[in-house]
Amino acid sequence: MTSKALELNHLAPSMRKIALLSKEERVKRVLADRWLGYTKAEAAVNKLESLIAHPKRQRMPNLLISGPTNNGKSMIIEKFRRTHLLAPVYGPCHEGPLGDKLIQSTPFCFKRYHIER
Repeated sequence: MTSKALELNHLAPSMRKIALLSKEERVKRVLADRWLGYTKAEAAVNKLESLIAHPKRQRMPNLLISGPTNNGKSMIIEKFRRTHLLAPVYGPCHEGPLGDKLIQSTPFCFKRYHIER
């Protein structure tokens, strides 16, 4: 066992591997997006899950996620997108029926995600 490994005994085994990475790799991991599931965020993701499982009908239910800046809205959508491996489609505002779409708006554009069932 190296002296560096002995210094890491206070860390969980899975974290020791990360601590032994290069400085650049550790910084990259620290700066990466993380899912911090709090009660309302988990409820929103669960609601999105129920919507994707909903049987098709003429008027499909939907969900609007709104809230103050830096409150996790984009990460809720990102969590759902990653779970379902949805690729973002960037484009201008879309008028008319969207069908099976997950839309995240920004002040300047919409991000649309096609949901395959």
